This record gives sequence, C-alpha cells and structure tokens, in this order.
Amino acid sequence: MAARQRTNFRPDVRKAARDRAAGKCEGVMPTGLRCEAVLVAGFYIFDHVLPDYLGGRADLDNCQVLCKDCDRAKTAADQSTIADTRRAFDAHHRLRSPRKPMAGGRYDRVRKGFDGITRDRVTGVVKSRPGSIDVRDL
Repeated sequence: MAARQRTNFRPDVRKAARDRAAGKCEGVMPTGLRCEAVLVAGFYIFDHVLPDYLGGRADLDNCQVLCKDCDRAKTAADQSTIADTRRAFDAHHRLRSPRKPMAGGRYDRVRKGFDGITRDRVTGVVKSRPGSIDVRDL
C-alpha cells in the first residue's frame, strides 16, 4: 500500500467540532457512557472517528474532540486495527517474504523416517542413509 499523506482537519472543522462538544470530551467509555472530562486548552485532540489510514475523511462528520486519556485508548485500538489491515493487505498481495519451513516440520521438503533414512517428501527420493561408518571399509 503506497504511503499517503495524513489529512488534518481544517480550522473551520476544528472550530465546529469544538463548539459541538460544548466543553466536554466526546469519547465513549468501554461501558458505553460518555466521558465526563472537561476540555482544557492544550489537553484535547481532534481525532478521526474512522482512522485516516482506513479511509476516514477530514470532515466534521468524522471529527471528534477527545481528552488525552480517551485519545490514548482510542489510538491503541486504532493501531491494532491498522496493523491487522496491513497484515491482511500484505498477505492478500503476497508482499511478505516467504517463510522458511521449520526443519523437520510437515512443510519441510526433507523427511527423516524411523529407519534413519532421509527422503524427499514430494518425490520420495533417498537423500541420505544412516550415518554409520564401518571402520573395515577404510
């Protein structure tokens, strides 16, 4: 996904959102109740309801005024959602580097049997024999 520039709210949108908030935080607690914090100059944030990375626009409908505590909690939740979205995008478009299979695991190409012989898992061709050396052959 190409990196795109973060869109900030215009001053008129910020003013309208601050007026709508009427001096109170617009955050919603996990219990479903609205946060009771009073907005103090310098201690509130204009936040995207739907994160900018996920397509949220910089308009009044997508703007909310949050106290620092509510913003911290919402940002943590947004970051995990964004990370999940990035992982899904990368997996869908095969952008991740291929993983090496764990040695001896079921996705490893080589399989070692109970008899000590190592075989190719797909073709069954013998790769190596048990590692015993007879001293008389030297």
